[in-house]
Amino acid sequence: MNLTLHHGQEISYFSNTQNRAIKLALEQFSDDLKYVLGANFTASNNADTATIRLLKDDSLSDNEGYRIEIDENQIRISHTDHLGAVYGLYHISHAFLGFDPLWFWKQVFPPKQQQIIFARQTIDSIQPVYHYRGWFLNDEDLLSLWHTGGGKRDLDYPHYQNVAAPSVMKRVYEALLRLGGNLIIPGSFVNVMNSDEAKLVTQAVEQGLYVSQHHIEPLGVTAFSFETYWEKRGQKHAFEYAKNPEPVRQTWRDYAQKWWELAGKQTIWQLGLRGRGDRPIWDYDPTISKDKAGQFISQALADQWQIVREFDTRPTPLATTTLWAEGSELMAKGQLTIPKAVTIIFSDNGQTQLMQDDFHNLTRDPSRTYGSYYHAGFWIHGSHLVQGTRLDKMQREVRSMIAKGDTHYAILNTANIREHVLPIAAFSQLLDQGLSWDQETFMQQWAPAKIREVYNQFFDAFVLLDGERSIQDGYIWMMCLQLMLFLQGKRPDFKHLCLWPDNDHAGLLNALDKASIKMNEIVTDFPELADLPTDKQIFFEHNLQEQARMMGTLYRLGHEFLTAIHQKQRLPQVLDLVEKLLADREIMAQGIWENWYRGETKECWESLRLDLNAMINTTTPPAT
Repeated sequence: MNLTLHHGQEISYFSNTQNRAIKLALEQFSDDLKYVLGANFTASNNADTATIRLLKDDSLSDNEGYRIEIDENQIRISHTDHLGAVYGLYHISHAFLGFDPLWFWKQVFPPKQQQIIFARQTIDSIQPVYHYRGWFLNDEDLLSLWHTGGGKRDLDYPHYQNVAAPSVMKRVYEALLRLGGNLIIPGSFVNVMNSDEAKLVTQAVEQGLYVSQHHIEPLGVTAFSFETYWEKRGQKHAFEYAKNPEPVRQTWRDYAQKWWELAGKQTIWQLGLRGRGDRPIWDYDPTISKDKAGQFISQALADQWQIVREFDTRPTPLATTTLWAEGSELMAKGQLTIPKAVTIIFSDNGQTQLMQDDFHNLTRDPSRTYGSYYHAGFWIHGSHLVQGTRLDKMQREVRSMIAKGDTHYAILNTANIREHVLPIAAFSQLLDQGLSWDQETFMQQWAPAKIREVYNQFFDAFVLLDGERSIQDGYIWMMCLQLMLFLQGKRPDFKHLCLWPDNDHAGLLNALDKASIKMNEIVTDFPELADLPTDKQIFFEHNLQEQARMMGTLYRLGHEFLTAIHQKQRLPQVLDLVEKLLADREIMAQGIWENWYRGETKECWESLRLDLNAMINTTTPPAT
């Protein structure tokens, strides 16, 4: 016999745990049932008569595991821990109610039903290939002001003045959990001594996630927060670890204590030593020379590990160090010593999305754990407002990670999420399925055949610089910014921007022109949408058609700006294209997405528009 749930039915549930993450997942599951079946979902005191029963079961072997047993009377979810219960609920929501794990960020919805039939069966969770798997909300300018109410940051840095609202972060964390993730770095430069920013951490913990820190925030401390910490105590100390380490250690210690209070055993510590604003330590601390950096970073790692052990009561605290930028170089040269229990995280090069040399060349120690940091979004020269991640490249790199045995941890830089839902969904499946993941199967689930062909056209239209690095929206923004500074007399030249073989501007102009035409062809020839439900039509218009429109305009903009350097009378055409970009993307900021670009600071096209308008109307550009 099957179990049938009907429209408008009273559906009861029983849970034998008071865990907050399970309660929040039950509330969301209630909303899901209400949407699809118009059903009321209420708590019951009787495990035997409840329609859905959640019971902790220590006999299940896998961490975060669940077993779903369905008969004619009941759906029973046995779970090992709180995440097992959450994943079990969301599996039912996806597999039986029809909710896409990214439904909120895609704004696609399952059809409403008069009844749903649950066939008698047992479903066991599958242990993911990766142990810790999650997202890094890096360069999250759009998320931070899409909705107001998140509060202000305590940070003297123009891109990071506002905290994303709790209502937005709830949907971020929910989507990650629906995709089977368990780890979040909830923003850039998070200062937990500020109560508004601390909520980013506590809210993630409440929803059941592990929480970690940006690779420039060892134990939650950046050079910015170090300065603020001492200013609020009426003291002034330079961030000079080699010369005067005690103020630095004291800051680490106090922040570690605060993090432990907020997240406890759901903390994954980040260790390291970097400068101000995601720069190498020697760019900021004059007491550390580049050739001595490995020595002092190694000492910092040892100090931080000792501090972690002071507060973290786990037998072996969870901790990582991320080999980003100079960390990768120093590791490749054998200049870093990392505590044995600390997981080593290799990173890709954000512009190429290829793993760096240390990943390929370092001999793995079988007694320690390794992981990876990968980019779907990358500012400055990568994809930020437009997706730019080829899934075949992502699959190739993840397979390399698995072959190396680096499956303890993986984190994806997601930027503002909405633009990058395609690589986010693919990466999540890759971390679960590993070598069995198939790109064609994934794309069949993602879009109808004709639309899949258009996705291929979109990614094929990007201008390739050297086979692996493509000209994406961030690169065009940087090109325009530098050319503008040149015209204002603030840059001596702009040749370094070309990056085309032999500095061939004619070749670059031709490539930009062809790419713009290809992108616009995607926009103008898209009849396949007509057969889809309205919500999916809108999603593909936004995720594919409008992103192609934006890239087509951006490529044309880069072409016109380079031309205007030699033909200054073309600057009004450049301004027209900036205004077109701003106008066109308003299609992406309607309905639920109203004010989506309100917080944009990473690629501030409105600022460029104002500067261009002022230059055209009040000044004469300097001669080349």
